[in-house]
Amino acid sequence: MNTLILYLLASNFLVGFCAFIFFLQQNGIKKKLYGQKQDLSRKLYEISILNKIQQELGYPLNTTEVVESMVLSLEDLFSMSAVSYAIIFEDRIELKTYIREPVGQEFVKKVKEIILDSVCGIDGKDKNKLMVNQDISGMVSNKETFLPQSYFNIPLFTGERFLAIINIASKDKNVYKEEDMSMFYKIIDRAGNAINRFESIIKTEKSKLDSMLTSIPIGAVMLLFENGSLKFSYMNTAARNFLKLKDGITTIHVIASFGKSFDLIKEVKHILKNKKSVVFNNIEIQEKFYKIVLSPMFLFESKNVIGISIAMEDITLEKQIENMRDNFTNMVVHELRAPLVSIKGAVTLLSKSTLGKEDADKMFEILKESANTMLEEVGQLLDAAKIDAGRFIIIKDLADINEVVKERVETFTFLAKERKISVEMVLGDGIPQFEFDKVRTGQVLNNLLSNSLKFTNNGGKIEVETRKNGGSITVTIKDNGIGIPQDEQASLFSKYAQASGIFRKDSTGLGLYISKGIIKSHGGKIWLESSQGKGTTVSFTIPIMNAAYLEKEKHHKIIAATNAVVN
Repeated sequence: MNTLILYLLASNFLVGFCAFIFFLQQNGIKKKLYGQKQDLSRKLYEISILNKIQQELGYPLNTTEVVESMVLSLEDLFSMSAVSYAIIFEDRIELKTYIREPVGQEFVKKVKEIILDSVCGIDGKDKNKLMVNQDISGMVSNKETFLPQSYFNIPLFTGERFLAIINIASKDKNVYKEEDMSMFYKIIDRAGNAINRFESIIKTEKSKLDSMLTSIPIGAVMLLFENGSLKFSYMNTAARNFLKLKDGITTIHVIASFGKSFDLIKEVKHILKNKKSVVFNNIEIQEKFYKIVLSPMFLFESKNVIGISIAMEDITLEKQIENMRDNFTNMVVHELRAPLVSIKGAVTLLSKSTLGKEDADKMFEILKESANTMLEEVGQLLDAAKIDAGRFIIIKDLADINEVVKERVETFTFLAKERKISVEMVLGDGIPQFEFDKVRTGQVLNNLLSNSLKFTNNGGKIEVETRKNGGSITVTIKDNGIGIPQDEQASLFSKYAQASGIFRKDSTGLGLYISKGIIKSHGGKIWLESSQGKGTTVSFTIPIMNAAYLEKEKHHKIIAATNAVVN
């Protein structure tokens, strides 16, 4: 009997012990599973935060949305009555509180006080001087009188910059464990490092972009949308010069600088509606003309417009050339029409047999002069066309540049004496004969001498000089005439500038353009210096292309090199 009792007791003990062991194992498994679930939740939270940071990549990085994303995801990790974050700016603090359980005004007020005390403790700010903008999301009950019984703050740093602080608070006691707070601190620290890295990358890329945009002649302006409004973000040097803006630029300055001729706000609205780039030509701003391209800026590959880019190209010169081209066409028609009218009139009179011999001879002279004028005008048009097409040909022969200059000056001597204009020649000694096109070079001299006589007042002075400079010959024609305005000088050798410039009188105005083409075909260069009211100096160079001369120069160099070695 006793043995049976002992057996039953032992059996019961064994069953109870096994049940206890099973319970411990089950409890351990539950704890392990719970721990794994918490670890997984934390990892998922960290991944979601880092993904959010990547999604918000831009300049500047939208840290407010990143922090808000952190806060809104905390409910999966912590029990809370309210969660708040404060973004730290230089001039203010933006505080946002999300109510998750019924709390009263005192609870919210205390949370704000806790956050501000923490901010001042970290940043050294004066609590009484802080400007705080607080936004509360959720219902605040007047019936609730609880104060926060459990809370903790986690600061967010990017490098050494204090960016934000996150607060989690509960009306219950002993809710948050040290390991939970430590875990959350590590996640936030990693997020801060990630933001810092991304900001560093963005700043580096922005610096590269700034360097590129600063060096280009195209004006670049960027306006970004922030909190539903358009704000100035960037403007390169070219755009600043175009719009005449300096430091301290605001959105209002940008809009006003475009003037009344271009309604920027209206066009931005149009861009937002259609989400397509628009090109505007011949927009006049600050007395110049621009081609303007407005384009929407999208966030990565999404259709969300985050801003507007403005590209500006100065087309003032192109506009001027276009006007010159039109004037040139009109002028050519006029210049060719005049001799044609003369020819038609002379032919009409000659067709009548009533003309005497003397009158008939006059008509034939008119026909001859008119035909020569037309041939000269047409010849200039053909030369200009050949230069444009790259088919202009010069024929070089061995000749004396001084002789060519003398011949051309003598052609204008009679006209110069009539107007009492002295023409002096200073011809350089020791200039060898060399190969050049003396006919075309004579054409250049004719044009330059004609211009000097045309724009030098009676009793004036013209000087013609030749000199040898190394391996080139320089010819200079200087007068004390009316001079050329500074703003016209840069374009005088272009094809159409002559038509609206001072050389328009009685010609197609292609003289300087053709002269430049002739000199360039020789491998030389031509340039002009002028002061309005004081006169003009035009010079050109032609390289000495002569086998004997080049051989002589080579011989001199060999002798000089030999002497240097011997010495």
